[in-house]
Amino acid sequence: MIDGSSLDVHIAGVRAAVAYLGAEAPLPTHRCGQAALDRNRELVGTRVVLEADPAYEFDARGQRLYYAFTPDGVFIDAALVAEGLAQAVRTDAGRGAHLAALEEEARAAGRGCLWLTPGASQESGAASGGATAMGVDEG
Repeated sequence: MIDGSSLDVHIAGVRAAVAYLGAEAPLPTHRCGQAALDRNRELVGTRVVLEADPAYEFDARGQRLYYAFTPDGVFIDAALVAEGLAQAVRTDAGRGAHLAALEEEARAAGRGCLWLTPGASQESGAASGGATAMGVDEG
């Protein structure tokens, strides 16, 4: 696990850093970053299913970009955005409009530590979707 919106995986036996194509969470040392990292760990477990989008292959740091899903179909990018732990990014990609709508809903509801209104309690939510199963490095 790298942070709240990226992870190390094995693709065809080769270790690779992967960033979420549709979600970007704060770094663990920033506000909300540790909560995003913890939730990312919880969602990812030991395996993920990755889905590429032809519009994007790499981010600015050289990490491969994929949408990520749990083996049972939970769309990880969407869960992080809907729960107010990450922002929707690259919204012109295939699933971008859905993620942008989830961010708007989270903002409007003051959901998660990114959009929480002072004095309000936090809520959770998740979405689902599915493509290539990968093992995840815990390191």
